[in-house]
Order: sequence, then structure tokens, then C-alpha cells
Amino acid sequence: MKLKELLKEPYFLVHDLIFQKYNSYLSKNVELKNRYNNERCFVLLTGEPVSYYNLGLLENEFVATCGMFFLHDELLSIKPNFNFNLGLGPTIDNIKFNEYEKIFRWPEKYLPSNSVYDCSIIIKALFDKTKTLDDIKYFFNFDSIKYFEKENLFSISNPNVFYIKQMNKFDLTTRTTLDLLNRIRGGGNIFINSILCLIYMGFKEIYILGAGYTYRPNFIFHFYSTFVSQINLGKKLAMTSGQQFVDEYNKVYNQNIKFNGLKIIGEQYRGIYIKERSLDYYENSNYNKLDQFARNIGVKLYNIVPNGFDSPVFETKTWNQISLENPIAQKNNFSEE
Repeated sequence: MKLKELLKEPYFLVHDLIFQKYNSYLSKNVELKNRYNNERCFVLLTGEPVSYYNLGLLENEFVATCGMFFLHDELLSIKPNFNFNLGLGPTIDNIKFNEYEKIFRWPEKYLPSNSVYDCSIIIKALFDKTKTLDDIKYFFNFDSIKYFEKENLFSISNPNVFYIKQMNKFDLTTRTTLDLLNRIRGGGNIFINSILCLIYMGFKEIYILGAGYTYRPNFIFHFYSTFVSQINLGKKLAMTSGQQFVDEYNKVYNQNIKFNGLKIIGEQYRGIYIKERSLDYYENSNYNKLDQFARNIGVKLYNIVPNGFDSPVFETKTWNQISLENPIAQKNNFSEE
């Protein structure tokens, strides 16, 4: 393990020499530095808790979305400013998966995939869903730029596309600055690297929605892959099916996730699934280190957490608190789940 860590630096050094001809696409990142100084931004992830809020009320806020959030029904009413898909690249292509993976990992009902993980499906759907958003900025993995060029899924010189170099190594504890012209050391974690990009852009308050793995207990599953049942089918069936859903998952993936009941959202029952973690899990996590790094440079990270959950890492905020603290949010009539 130690040898592997030592080899990361020389590996990326050689890699960067090979990719030198693409550095012009990286150099424009400098225009982002402190561009949104002292503003606040809401980061929307794909965890099931994003289903609990009227996200359309964020229309006049700066909003960043991560991963497959673009599948969310409220995407166009939110009008996000940034989309981070730093994990997309050739490594996820052509991986065969079984029926369980279709249910639990790939959003088959949104993106039919013919039983393969296919990066091109995601990218095509992303640009199609966001084609009316003229000002949105896309962030992709610089190390996949040759793949993007070869596949011609979008113009790699698109002025709204930015590329981020990531280091699969977490090293922020001794640093006080960020530089998007070089590799950022967020451990290869897409969420962490997205937050680091927003800090580089100057945001001083960052509100996080849908990061269920930072809650205690962990809130499991994505909004596009959790158990859902129509209310008209009855609560009894929903409870039985909701339990079966996680029993199958635990059996296949050797997990210990618990079914914690249902929440009514619109005309649906939606499953609540949790996993207990010790406090050590959070204290020793890179999320905790990210929070410390942010606060050391004057940036506040807030976790918007639903009722029944705590946030051992980032400071907790509720939807109502945001309304009381900000006149614009109050005008927009923010309300608790």
C-alpha cells in the first residue's frame, strides 16, 4: 500500500508529460479564480434526501449539481450554474453488469443501457437535458480528455467546459491554497473535488444537499435508485416490498443496511434506508479533513440534513434556518420537508 502511494506522484508526472498538448484547455481555469468571491452556493448530490425539498426555490441561488443529478425532474426549474461529472471517462465503459446492478447502481429506467456501463449514454443525456441552460459550466476529468476527443461526444473546446486534474491522494492538511492549473489532491473523491473547485471560485458558504453518506446514520441509495411505490397501491404492500428491496441488496452485496420506514413525497411512498456508523468513521474521514481545510481558509460548509439525522462532519443547517437567515430565501418561501 505504501509503495502504491509513493508511485502516484511519478505516475501522474509521466501522465502529465504525455498530455501536455491539452494543457491549453486546462489553462483557462484561471478565469474561475475568485470569480464568485464571497457568494454562497448550493451543491446538489444524488442522495435520496434531495427528494425531500422543493428544489425549484433555488432558482435565484448559485447551484452546483454532481454526477447524475441531471436526471432529477426539477433540474430545469433549478437552472444550475455548474455541473460536476469528474468521474466520467473510459474506465466505466463496457463493464457488464447483472440485473441487481441495473436496479441498485445504474439508473436503467432513466438511461437504458443494454446491460453495459456506458459513459457515452451519460454524457449524451447530460448535454441533452441541459441544452437550454446557456450559462451552465461543465466540469470533467482532464485525464479523460483524449477519450472525449476520440468519441466526439461534445466539443472539447466548448467554452463552457472546464477540465480538472485530480490526484487520487488526499493531501490538504498542510495546504492553504488551491490551484486548478495543477492537480488537486482530493483523494479522487468526486464530491470533495467538486467542493474544492467551488472554493477556488471564491464561494465562502457552501450548502450541501443529498450527501447521505455524511449523515449519522448514513442515508443510503440515490434518488434514482431507491425503492418507490405508488400510494394508491397501499402502505402495506409498500412496507413489505420496501423490506424485500433491501433484503435483496444486502444478500447480493453483503451489506447490513436497514429499512427505516417510508416517506410520502407527492403520490409516492419512498423508502428510507440507513446504515449505522461509529463516530470514529466520521472523525477519521476525508470529509472531516475537508471541513477543517475549508474553515482554515475562511470557508463554511453546511450540511442540510433531514429530520431524524445528524451531521457529525459539517455544521448542520435546516431548510427553515436558511429562510430565517437570508431575506431572498425568505421571499422564495423556503419550507421544511
